[in-house]
Amino acid sequence: ARWAARAERMTPARLRRAIRRAAVSADPSAARVREERAYADRMVAVTPGDDGMAELHALLPAPDALRIREVLTTAARHRRATCPGDPRTLDQHRADLLSDLFRVAADRRELLPGTPLGEGCEIQVVVSASTLLGTDDQPGHLHGYGPVTAQTVRELVPGSALRRVLTDPHTGQVLDVGRTRYRPTTAIERHVRAAHPRCTFPGCEQPARRSELDHVIPFPTGATSADNLRPRCKRHHLFKHLPQVTVDELTDGTTRWRLPTGHVHDNEPEPLLPPGEPTD
Repeated sequence: ARWAARAERMTPARLRRAIRRAAVSADPSAARVREERAYADRMVAVTPGDDGMAELHALLPAPDALRIREVLTTAARHRRATCPGDPRTLDQHRADLLSDLFRVAADRRELLPGTPLGEGCEIQVVVSASTLLGTDDQPGHLHGYGPVTAQTVRELVPGSALRRVLTDPHTGQVLDVGRTRYRPTTAIERHVRAAHPRCTFPGCEQPARRSELDHVIPFPTGATSADNLRPRCKRHHLFKHLPQVTVDELTDGTTRWRLPTGHVHDNEPEPLLPPGEPTD
């Protein structure tokens, strides 16, 4: 009622701000109670959109929301000023910077100093083996979103906390559950240490549980998966990376070490169960 006489001379946005201010001024204590009640509803949500896009919605205290906008805007303007040939708009720069922040956090496994990410931080995409190899362009399935184009699947590069589930193009059955981030999951660690109970250097008795997990094919070319990891004790893990040392994994599970002296030693896989007694 106080602002009704002046309302016709004001824009809707200015009238809205004025009425909100009047409401806070009329009863500051009640306004604070409403603020505290609203603060409890803070949240972040993702709404799937069309054409491979999604909306990220955050309900935050006003100072936090404005701080995020100002940081992104300032960084976007700096990027545009230092990259004059970049065709992206200010909005596009802001969106890309926001995405980059969390892509880096996923790669580093840390959101803030002292705030590591848990094992549950990952996105999962299901894709046909033929699509990944480029022989067809069947869509993949991004969990939590839905179908995405083959090109989008191929552009999901290692280091983005991605779990890629590879399926047979004819039957749809799972062929491999690979990892494209450096650290293996607890389940993969257990699998590797159970399948290879000791360090793979010939004669080394260091248990796998006290050994490091080494990529057979170096990451990121090689996946962080059970078939591309082997336990090596600290000493032999370092030794393996000397330029004069070559380590090969043979098809029967044997680890072949070629040493600087020219000697070749094979470490055959250790059976999980002791062999049975010989029979006549």
